[in-house]
Amino acid sequence: MLHRYSEVLNLPVICADSGKKAGVVKDILFDLECREVRALLLEHAGIAPGKRLVLLKELLSLGNDAAIIGNTGDVANLNRKAFRAAFGDRGDLFGGEKGSLQLVQGVIC
Repeated sequence: MLHRYSEVLNLPVICADSGKKAGVVKDILFDLECREVRALLLEHAGIAPGKRLVLLKELLSLGNDAAIIGNTGDVANLNRKAFRAAFGDRGDLFGGEKGSLQLVQGVIC
């Protein structure tokens, strides 16, 4: 089933094993080289608020009302290691305008 970008934003992400909310979809991370969606960027409120990442391969279901993952172990804090798991060596993360995340490609550090 195809979903529009705008329909996926702000969907809650629910853990199938506990029924708990893991976060809310705030963005979708694409791999432009492969032309594939690789991950969902989540925002999570609570004791440890911040950005988190769910790789698309961890997604069990994507419906009109929620995205379903297996358990909280499928959610990774957004860091270089989680980003590399989704995108390999193509690009890197940096903070963009108003705290958004951007992908830099073709840069050798």
